[in-house]
Amino acid sequence: MSHAYELPAALGAFAALLLATAAVALRPALLTRVGWVLAAAAWWVLNAALEGPVLLTVTPDNGLTVADLLPGVCLVAVALVRRRAARPR
Repeated sequence: MSHAYELPAALGAFAALLLATAAVALRPALLTRVGWVLAAAAWWVLNAALEGPVLLTVTPDNGLTVADLLPGVCLVAVALVRRRAARPR
């Protein structure tokens, strides 16, 4: 069952995760890391409207979707930015 709030909520969670990722990449303090974890949790809860195809079926009703991989992609992006910033010039 689809609800009218699902797409705006998913887009809000998506935006929050991207902003939190940028914040952690630029300034990896405790507060930004906690914000990132909260944004990632919100994304996993609210991403139903943007899930995409199932990559791995866990049960007949649940599985790993393309959208579930977004926090992992964000972590890789943070790692690349932080690695580049730590490189001596």
